[in-house]
Amino acid sequence: DILWYQGVGFLSTFWKRLMLGLSVRGVAALMAASVVFANLWWVARHLG
Repeated sequence: DILWYQGVGFLSTFWKRLMLGLSVRGVAALMAASVVFANLWWVARHLG
């Protein structure tokens, strides 16, 4: 894909889309990890 974007002169668009996709996945991973951590913390606290 990078070669096509470079060929048509839209290389910056390729990088913006790539970084946006990675950022969205990173935020989703952090949200999922925080939910898992909160659940594990709650279980550890209540089961002692």
